[in-house]
Amino acid sequence: MNKRIPFEILVRFGTALLEKKSVNKELALEMSELAVRAQASGTQTHGIKMFLFLIGSMDARTESGQLILDPLAVPVIIKEAAGSAVIDAQWGFGHPAMKLALQTAMQKAKICGISMVGVINSNWIGSLGVYALQVAEQGFLAQLWSQSTRCKDVAPLGGREARFGTNPVCMAVPTGGDPMVADMSTAVQSAGKTWQMIERRQSATDEIFMDKNGNFTNDPQVFADKGSMLFLGGRHYGHKGYGLSFWAESLIGMAGGRMNHPDIYAHNMNLTVIDPEAFGGRDVFIQEMERFIEHVKSSALQPGVKGIRYPGERMAEAIRTAMKQGVIVDDGLVEKLNDAAAKLGLEQRL
Repeated sequence: MNKRIPFEILVRFGTALLEKKSVNKELALEMSELAVRAQASGTQTHGIKMFLFLIGSMDARTESGQLILDPLAVPVIIKEAAGSAVIDAQWGFGHPAMKLALQTAMQKAKICGISMVGVINSNWIGSLGVYALQVAEQGFLAQLWSQSTRCKDVAPLGGREARFGTNPVCMAVPTGGDPMVADMSTAVQSAGKTWQMIERRQSATDEIFMDKNGNFTNDPQVFADKGSMLFLGGRHYGHKGYGLSFWAESLIGMAGGRMNHPDIYAHNMNLTVIDPEAFGGRDVFIQEMERFIEHVKSSALQPGVKGIRYPGERMAEAIRTAMKQGVIVDDGLVEKLNDAAAKLGLEQRL
């Protein structure tokens, strides 16, 4: 079952929860707003679930003793050129590292027309869409890749042992209205979605999983027993996701981050920002986007379909609805968050 909780209440709850872990109020508020906005967009697996991850990560270490999350770390630019930069998050929160990356990339794109910023040694940032959306709302195009060094979610083509994370990518484009936002995994789905299916004992409609022996199945339970997901494209067209995932790893390695690695814990990102003003002009581009979207929506509809939406419209509609009616949260997640609050001595409950 799901319930709707007012946006502001969720933000206050998340802020208070993080403050109980000694996160300063300004940073706690920023992270909470981003997590709740992701939840409002409909991203149940990458929204306020972030609170539980961050709370657990601040006290956790890897098998080798590496601190998973240093709450006191401050991201720094360690290499910079006219149109590029590398940010070392120093194993701190991913949110301030991404904030610095967004600011840096947009400033450089204004000057150079296009910029690329790599973020290494960071932590999980949750939904890519909420970050790329901020870029598009400022009139730029954005492409954001994310990678985790230790995630073993997807096996290489022909293999049966996972060597890749889900390596998601998000692309955002300004339009005359709501930005176009395409946020997707290079696997058939996110790992969060798979764990959600396991918890709810759901099966997939297709054989998108592979057990540890190399057998294809629609049962996500095999994922928890050394199995894996397939790449975007599935059994027959997975080479497409395979190529995209290799590209994601390559972008991380190029910035000095560790590609999929069993002994190091880090989340790494790569952000490209493009200023249309440096090419055909921003106004010309927006006009063409509006014309193209109208052209796309003029397609004859399939039976039973009421209308065509472009990527990002559903997300924008969901956020507006959540602002008015409350943010949808699964009852099970509410229970876990309330339990976490009780353990931290926080009186507030959802």
